[in-house]
Amino acid sequence: MMQLDALVLYNGNGDIRQIRFRPGRLNIITGESGTGKTSIIGILRFLLGGDSPHVPLGPIQKTVAWYGLLAHVGGAQFFVGRPAPAHGVTTSQ
Repeated sequence: MMQLDALVLYNGNGDIRQIRFRPGRLNIITGESGTGKTSIIGILRFLLGGDSPHVPLGPIQKTVAWYGLLAHVGGAQFFVGRPAPAHGVTTSQ
């Protein structure tokens, strides 16, 4: 079974923002309305092969250059990274 370790967001300057998960445990994401909770689902879907991260126009869409996912299956850890497409654009990259 695949388990998520971290969602990683890179901006154009190379700055990194990580959202860490605790594998094997229930991870609950909370926050005020409009702070990106739903965007996390769209970004994960995109990193797992979806055609767009479906992130609304706002701070994430304006600043993120690359999306990344650190995960593992059993003892094998892996990283998936994809460039952020322009707003409203889908990609097969």
